[in-house]
Amino acid sequence: TRELSQSKFEASHLGDNYITVKGLARNDKTYFGTMLVKVIDTIPPTIVARDFRVNITQNGKAIVNPKNVISWRCKKTASEPAPNPTPDQGEDWFFQEIPCAKDNVGIESFELSKSIFTCDDLGENEVTATVTDTSGNKASTKVKITVYDLTPLVIKAKPIELNLGENGTVKLNPSLLDDGSSAGCSGFE
Repeated sequence: TRELSQSKFEASHLGDNYITVKGLARNDKTYFGTMLVKVIDTIPPTIVARDFRVNITQNGKAIVNPKNVISWRCKKTASEPAPNPTPDQGEDWFFQEIPCAKDNVGIESFELSKSIFTCDDLGENEVTATVTDTSGNKASTKVKITVYDLTPLVIKAKPIELNLGENGTVKLNPSLLDDGSSAGCSGFE
């Protein structure tokens, strides 16, 4: 017969594990040995992501946090009472799990192939959302990030003095009045 010091392994045992093997020979002598068991995770995480809309800010860019695109808060939500519940046989309510990114050993990172957007990116942008687990396994999906410019026009003018010419007129250059006006991505003409 043989006995192992450990026969069940889980995520906390990833990597090298030394276990002891105890055996009993036919001559009733006991023997021991050490064995290396390497636990690896090759199962990729699941990913759930959604399309996202973002607005350019006053500084001419928008930053998208991957956790705003990748669904990562796994939880259950209560639904209507279960149809025809059987008394004393469990919940009168049934629960539905909200789809989310998850993994059998834990998620290490959430990433987007592009997370900073400027005026050059106005409109729809196809971006790759990626989830990586603690073992380095990855899952990716495509999402659309739609970039808008809703920056309000801000006009700032400064006072100016004009001196009339000999003919009694003066021509005003509009750029002399500007005191830091802004117009988002569209700019001024």
